[in-house]
Amino acid sequence: MTPPGRRLRRAARSLFAALVTAACLLLFVSPPAASDPNAPTRKRIVFSTSFPEDMAQFDFYNKMYTEAFRRLDYDFKLVALPVMRSLVDADSGVTDGEIARIAAFKDNGAYPNLITVPEPIDTVKAEIYAPASNTESSFDSWESLAALRDSDVVIGHSRGFRAAELALRRYLNPKNIHTTASGEQSCRMLAGGRLDFIIEPDGVIDHLVAKGKCNGDAIRSIGVLGILPIFPVLNKRHADLAPKLARVIREMKDEGLLQSMRHNIFGESAAP
Repeated sequence: MTPPGRRLRRAARSLFAALVTAACLLLFVSPPAASDPNAPTRKRIVFSTSFPEDMAQFDFYNKMYTEAFRRLDYDFKLVALPVMRSLVDADSGVTDGEIARIAAFKDNGAYPNLITVPEPIDTVKAEIYAPASNTESSFDSWESLAALRDSDVVIGHSRGFRAAELALRRYLNPKNIHTTASGEQSCRMLAGGRLDFIIEPDGVIDHLVAKGKCNGDAIRSIGVLGILPIFPVLNKRHADLAPKLARVIREMKDEGLLQSMRHNIFGESAAP
């Protein structure tokens, strides 16, 4: 039988050997890399849009710009804002720009801090609607509205739809034009008989009807008045990015990437 003292000495030697082995192993294990507080972080660009987050257009532009700015080594974030606040925030520098505007959005000298990126990202259709009970009217151009100039007809459009604002001023009298707070209000006023026609960007009314915010049975589309290119907009503090973003957008078009994105989101085969 082994004496107790010898057993204790043997256990002590075993424990010492284990500690020495562990210490040796630690010498060969690299410590976790400490984060470098001075390491550069990617800059972020924030764009705004009046499209709500649950609309397919929001998804398209979010994916498109995320990829475009990734190629320029920027992170990207898209935020949904009311249409006029979107412009004001971009102009004042709260955000870095807007997803898209027609080239003429600055014709009245407003928004002096915004610049247009010289490459169209998409097009917008100006679609005109009438009450469903109006089965006779149809229009195929802005010019065709001139026949209504001396009538009592009132045409509505949502605030911020600059293409409609400029064209209606050109072809109609002020009494024929009514500016609404939103596409939803336009739709409800038309369905309720308070407007004779409304003009809104394509997709807006369909989205409202799908969401139950407008009675689609009470209105109908009666034509497309025009198709206009729309361009990314940057706050002028990012003026150096404008030609770079234009180049990247052209590359994505040439690669067929924008066409693929549109097809996946909208089911469209045509590139913007």
